Amino acid sequence: MKKLLYVLAMLTFTLNVAQTTKSYKFPISLMIQYAQNDFKDILGDKLESIPDLESAYYKPKEIIGIGSESLIKSDNSDKTFYICSALLLSEHTSQFIEDALKVVNDGVQAGKFSGRDYTDEKGRSITEVYQKDSDVVIRLISSYDKDADDDNNTFSMMIYGNTLGKMMK
Repeated sequence: MKKLLYVLAMLTFTLNVAQTTKSYKFPISLMIQYAQNDFKDILGDKLESIPDLESAYYKPKEIIGIGSESLIKSDNSDKTFYICSALLLSEHTSQFIEDALKVVNDGVQAGKFSGRDYTDEKGRSITEVYQKDSDVVIRLISSYDKDADDDNNTFSMMIYGNTLGKMMK
């Protein structure tokens, strides 16, 4: 009887853990599809102007569902990109990183993307991929900057729409 209770307890725990694990693969793939049309289908309300860059922050109508998410669009053209930043120690960020890397690595293996991994001059680890059948560019950045508050530990995903991606290739 004790074995049965133990097995049931472990099964319940496993099911609860499985239910709390969120997958970000589909929303990331969907965001990449929106990039092909410069995010026009999901451009929501204007949140804030960025006069120095002649652009503005917009709230996306569709989101991946983690961290801080926004679209940045040029005031004078279709140049738009999506950015999502999450603190490394936040809940679900490790799953988000794993899923983002899986989506781009699967795309590379399938021949849909080409790309590279590198460390920039600020010491950030960057994975950058280019979609072969469009001009969409995806950039994944892990950043750890030791400072007094130790609060600059982020993972960011930027997806550049077709119009802006053309300029980056």
